[in-house]
Amino acid sequence: MDAFHRRFLTHATISTRFGEHRNTILARLKVAGVAPFRPGRQDYGAIYLRQDVEALYARNGR
Repeated sequence: MDAFHRRFLTHATISTRFGEHRNTILARLKVAGVAPFRPGRQDYGAIYLRQDVEALYARNGR
């Protein structure tokens, strides 16, 4: 589980980490073009690469 969370974030972990509501998170990710992790176009649900999400929030001063 720790290895997963070192690499990925979910809506719940983004909310906990950055203190935002799920709808705010979804809007922020969509506007920035941060898409869920889909290797080989496989759908694993709403998981995001930690580096992409953290870069987005860093650009926005979070």
